[in-house]
Amino acid sequence: MLINRTDDSGRAPSVVNDDLRGIALAVRHLVDLRHKRIAHIAGPEFLSTGAVRLRGFLLACNELSIPMTKHSVIHATAFTREAGRTACLELLAKNSKVTAIVAANDLIALGCYDAFAEKGIACPADISITGYNDAPFVDLARPPLTTIRINQKEMGREAARILLARMAGNHSVADILLRPEFIKRRSTSVPRK
Repeated sequence: MLINRTDDSGRAPSVVNDDLRGIALAVRHLVDLRHKRIAHIAGPEFLSTGAVRLRGFLLACNELSIPMTKHSVIHATAFTREAGRTACLELLAKNSKVTAIVAANDLIALGCYDAFAEKGIACPADISITGYNDAPFVDLARPPLTTIRINQKEMGREAARILLARMAGNHSVADILLRPEFIKRRSTSVPRK
């Protein structure tokens, strides 16, 4: 039984959020604010969430005609605040014209806040940012983080339901895909002219 991860081999059922849809919600929000230079700080591609969220970012940018450069995507080495800071510093060095960042999770986004502080960048006046997961306390960050909420309680309930069904001999239970929700806070705004 996998929660918030998938296994391409299909050996174990999973309960995951629709990360393609979730990242697309973040990109569309930034496009609606008139951002055109949007970058993604991706999570590790060896984790399904990192790979799927990256794919979602690329698909959304293609669908919404957002121009991409070779530095539109920077990979964080982990889903951590420190890895987010390091990746953001790399992004800022390679793509100084970026006006918005879609972070692969909230901890990476908080690491971006650290990089912004080091570089004297105001969020969202200079660069807007979105996170992913709606982790506890990101609403208390300064500025409160715009993010994609995943329903962790529902993931747990569905995982328990599948596990109980499998213990009862029902091995035909399919994977479960849950719908994420966009949460607007104050880390995004229209780009500076």
